[in-house]
Amino acid sequence: MIRLNIVAYRDMPEYEVLGVNERGAWTETFCAQWLIERGYWVSRNIAHDGPFDLVAVDKAGKVILFDVKYVSYKGRRRDASSFRARTDLQKVMGVHLLVVDNEGNVSIEPPVSGEEDEEPEKPKSKK
Repeated sequence: MIRLNIVAYRDMPEYEVLGVNERGAWTETFCAQWLIERGYWVSRNIAHDGPFDLVAVDKAGKVILFDVKYVSYKGRRRDASSFRARTDLQKVMGVHLLVVDNEGNVSIEPPVSGEEDEEPEKPKSKK
């Protein structure tokens, strides 16, 4: 018979108990709630391998695409940008990385500008 120490699991943050796929789903839900709390309308991408995970729309109608990432800093550098990079397609589409670390901190890379519309980056040409 397998016994689980329920008390230990109850004291652990959800993301430490979950497997990799479940952690990804948990992170997307966490980020969706984080955006909703900041006044965005949020929708999820239902495609399994799309270039973005969440679509956020602010009250002015500005649409922002996010690719959600979870980063664990266990014994590593604390610079999230060194662990994740946007693809060329994501750069062209203007997708932002919404990164959650193992302490529940959220960062957006590149930062979302509030007042001005930023032009999406163009990919470097291959020679």
